[in-house]
Amino acid sequence: MLADGAVRLIASDLDGTLLGADGWLTDRTIGVLQAADAAGIEIVAATGRSYRTAVPRLAEAGVVRTAICSNGATVFDLEDERAVLQRLMVNEVVGEVLDALRAAHPEASFGWVTPEGFGWEEAFVTSAPPDVQRGLADGSRADEIHRSIDDVAPTGLTKLLVGHPILRRNEWLAALVGVLPDRVVASTSGAGFVEITGEGVDKASTLALHCAEQGIDRSEVLAFGDQANDVSMLAWAGRSVAVANAHEEAQAAADEVAGHHADDAVADMIEALLG
Repeated sequence: MLADGAVRLIASDLDGTLLGADGWLTDRTIGVLQAADAAGIEIVAATGRSYRTAVPRLAEAGVVRTAICSNGATVFDLEDERAVLQRLMVNEVVGEVLDALRAAHPEASFGWVTPEGFGWEEAFVTSAPPDVQRGLADGSRADEIHRSIDDVAPTGLTKLLVGHPILRRNEWLAALVGVLPDRVVASTSGAGFVEITGEGVDKASTLALHCAEQGIDRSEVLAFGDQANDVSMLAWAGRSVAVANAHEEAQAAADEVAGHHADDAVADMIEALLG
């Protein structure tokens, strides 16, 4: 646990945690983040989103200068407006993942994220629940929908997305235990599909790299999250908080549980920290 006044960096997930019910920062949360920045505390976003859809949600606050995106695969500098780190999947490993999934779950469908953008199989889009289908249109282009991932054979993936026509979220993730090769990290952000990144790539490992560069010890980090892809970060940070709407795995990994994200729970916690 953190000693009082020892927080030098706050890392927060976005959807279901820092963002409001409408998927954007509330005015109150923006004000609290600005107050934390004025107090000398660095604010880092840590999200499953790609930087293309995360950055617009952070811009209004004006004090989030670093975004760890795609579950740790990308670090984006909002001041320089560029990706400063890309932890890409090894192409050979992507092939192993596709082969393993097709053998065990031929009904699976795929989406993918690269530094250049997004791609989706037709089946991935059509089998997704309505809320996910709306999200797929956020930052993507219709001409990036393909019959099969094999038709484009994308390389340099930051993240591979795996959909199922029936199974969702943690149930789908549980079904893939023992199926995927060891050289990947699988998680879910609550969007319905499973998200796969390269070996050792998650929010915690990338946040650790950033903190090491800044001379910040993990004991000086306060982290917020709500889903399976936040568990590693919540377990790593000196103090961690899951919101009330968080999945049970995230709540179990956190030191404490706050209020609901739609009620500005993260803002409440930061205000209490600032006194």
